[in-house]
Amino acid sequence: MPKLIDAYLDRDLIIYRGLQKGGAIGRGYSIELPDTENTDASWLMSLEDNLRILLRLVRPELRLQVTWSVDSDYRREIERYREETERLGGDRWSVKAREERYARYDRKIRQRQLRREHLTFYYTSKIGGKTKGAGRQYYDELLQAAKREQAELEQALRGQLTSLGGVVTPMTDLDHFQEFYRFFNPSAFENEAVVLEDLFDPTQSVCDMCFNGDGAPVGARSSLFKLDGFYQGVCVLKTMPKFTHIGMTRLLTQLDIMDYQITVNIEAGDVEKDRIETEGRLARFERGKITASIEATIQKLRTRVRRLATNEVVPYRMHLVVRCWDRSEEVCSSKLSAIKNAMLKMGGSQSYEPSLPTSVKNYWQLTMPGWAWSPYQDYKLYVEDVNLADLLPISSTPTGDLAEAEALYDGPRGALMGCVTFVGNKGAQRPEHGIMFGASGAGKSVFTIDLLTQTAPYFDFTAIVEEGLSYNLFTRLYDCEPIIVQPNGALTFNYFDTRGLPLSADQLGGATAVAHLMAGPPKDLDKDRIRQALLAKQVERIYLDQYESWSMRHPDQRHEAARRCFICREWGERRLPRGTTISDVWLDFSNALYEGDSEARDLNGKEFDPGKIDDFMNNPSETGELMCMAYTLIAPEDMPTHSQFVEMLNLESRQRRAHPDTGLLQMLLEPWGKNGRYGAILDGVNNVDLSKKVVHFELSFIPESAKELRDVAAFMITNDVRKEIMRRPRNIRKRVILEELSAFLAMPDGDRITREYYERMRKYSTWVFSIIQQFQRIKDHPVRSSVIGNSRIMFMLKQPDRRDVEAMSEGFRVPSVTKHQVAAFPDPSEMKRDPFGSFVYYHEATGRPRIAVGRHYASKEMILASATSGEAFERQNQQLKQFGGDAFKMISAQARS
Repeated sequence: MPKLIDAYLDRDLIIYRGLQKGGAIGRGYSIELPDTENTDASWLMSLEDNLRILLRLVRPELRLQVTWSVDSDYRREIERYREETERLGGDRWSVKAREERYARYDRKIRQRQLRREHLTFYYTSKIGGKTKGAGRQYYDELLQAAKREQAELEQALRGQLTSLGGVVTPMTDLDHFQEFYRFFNPSAFENEAVVLEDLFDPTQSVCDMCFNGDGAPVGARSSLFKLDGFYQGVCVLKTMPKFTHIGMTRLLTQLDIMDYQITVNIEAGDVEKDRIETEGRLARFERGKITASIEATIQKLRTRVRRLATNEVVPYRMHLVVRCWDRSEEVCSSKLSAIKNAMLKMGGSQSYEPSLPTSVKNYWQLTMPGWAWSPYQDYKLYVEDVNLADLLPISSTPTGDLAEAEALYDGPRGALMGCVTFVGNKGAQRPEHGIMFGASGAGKSVFTIDLLTQTAPYFDFTAIVEEGLSYNLFTRLYDCEPIIVQPNGALTFNYFDTRGLPLSADQLGGATAVAHLMAGPPKDLDKDRIRQALLAKQVERIYLDQYESWSMRHPDQRHEAARRCFICREWGERRLPRGTTISDVWLDFSNALYEGDSEARDLNGKEFDPGKIDDFMNNPSETGELMCMAYTLIAPEDMPTHSQFVEMLNLESRQRRAHPDTGLLQMLLEPWGKNGRYGAILDGVNNVDLSKKVVHFELSFIPESAKELRDVAAFMITNDVRKEIMRRPRNIRKRVILEELSAFLAMPDGDRITREYYERMRKYSTWVFSIIQQFQRIKDHPVRSSVIGNSRIMFMLKQPDRRDVEAMSEGFRVPSVTKHQVAAFPDPSEMKRDPFGSFVYYHEATGRPRIAVGRHYASKEMILASATSGEAFERQNQQLKQFGGDAFKMISAQARS
């Protein structure tokens, strides 16, 4: 193998031939675009226009290389997924599901069944001027200038491609090294022992690190040579197609073969020189004998002269080279044959397969990553920008958030994609709230349960609010049981219970809202305000009365409450801004104490002056603060109850100056007591346990005739879940699933609760995810701005109503190609073999959308766990008894049979 072009990697740049005259500096940009298989014409035309704009960036001192390749390499991503499974551990159901997913993709990689396309743009500029004898300062300035130039090029790439749903990722030194290493060593794709991070040494050149053997020609007349145990061949475009159109390179990029690469090296043409040369050719033809074919040629030349003279087109020179490799000589030869046939179908273009070793080497070097400054001229074709844009191999595999994936799914044509729920660096991660849209029968339940299962190891608390028991088995698989809310049941929600939190304005407002729901708002707005004011006053009074009664029975705990007040005051002065409520201060302190903060630990063990504490407890002006903190110590059985509240209203109504509505409120609230028609569901000691990993509330057992109970129960559930989230440490992940959001919003105060979840729960490390069938149901709802504005992740399943798809795109920047795909997704129920549910994953994490199409092939176990029909529910309950209530053993046995 003759001498190669060498390069160095520094500051995320590729420096070819060193920092000297004749050298070049470039950088690669990894490009992801939406799947173009089922694209519409308008998107393709926009792509062509934007590519022509990007081509205009190429100038005499700047060249462009566009590289496309395909392989089956997802090894790094699935190994990280496996390591995360081992690190997180967790429940056997999630571990089994994640292990099955890893084994499935590991097998597909080994069998070369997965397919991953890579699209890369390399912009490379020539180093000019004299650099001999230049010092370190000059070299630093040269590299800084190159960094600034690349930053401008990156911005241009983003500007033209992100509007089409694309993602532009600048490559780092390690990314560049990986491209070079795999260029020289094809075996690295399948050698699991190769750890590129360990091989990278920035002090060495690319050839020193990557070139581990000479390429040997196979034979005197063979176009193949052997390198790193692989046969390699090249094929170059010899003549331009008779016509071009955007998307025609699919004939090359969608070949049913693996391990091949398309490289297009582009340099700017000289408009004036090309015009003069074309006019010369035209003059020669016009002086000769004019035939029909010559007349057609003359017309083409005249058109070219006119377009060049008016700057209608821009001329370029290009090499289009296709490289393929395989361990088998026969397979490599067959790949070359397939490539040549595909080129012939591209508008009648012709290809050339070199056989001389020197020619093979020259064309092979043209495919070196980023190297576009080769002096080799054979079959360097003249092309205009409109045709060149059509010939670029613009195709890539959208992979979503595969690098940090918490859940893995198949993509179209053998791809792999990943989803996340949290983003950010370790220790500073934030939840990305989400929403799912999909028509009935699109596979929402199966997909959602699979998503929750794969991501469960990352979460310590999951709350689900639904109607229909779709998550019955999912809940039982985590050794929990659905909390079925029904009239006259055994559950009691005490809306006065603070659940270990300080008494706050939120708690007072929540208790007042529940009482207001039970009483029912009058039609007169002024009367409704008076009623709310009366209820708020009595709620404050019952909390005060209960505190005074408790403090007389527990003087030691009252002393502890005062000590906690002192802790909060000192902690607030040290850590929090002035004006922070005592409730928020206590939550922040408790979180710091849980995380092991040394300052919080020291403060918690501090002994305060007993005299000051006594003065504090005896000071009437401090009663409010002391009472708020005392409710962190009051046990559930000592909390106020609904019966006590009704009795207080009864006593108040008998006072001489009592408001006339007080007695009415007592009459309206009395039927909600434990002796009323709904039983003790809202009256008594709270016995709803929210301490488990999965808390699943089921509302479908409340009859339609008890609509008011459904409204109150939904409010109580979401309010108690919010308290539980606030009570738990902020550094652990939590999530809330709102099944069928439109039904939840129809409940009184549903919009306020939803808005609060989406707007405030992020600071408590809580991921909020809601599911809805049709976007039209919330399109004009007041809560739409809060839900859509705070949702960074969206899943779109099959939605045949194009109007609904268009409405969704108003809240999310969904390109037309994606909207077309959503409307055309196949129906899983109509698939006879390997049924799957299709979805679009949309994630706007850093100001630009990351979009990928996924396919959910559910395992047998997942299908069994997500059965939602009434018949399936009855069968599950009967079979669970046979397995002692162990859902995991039941599903495992059923899957084996």
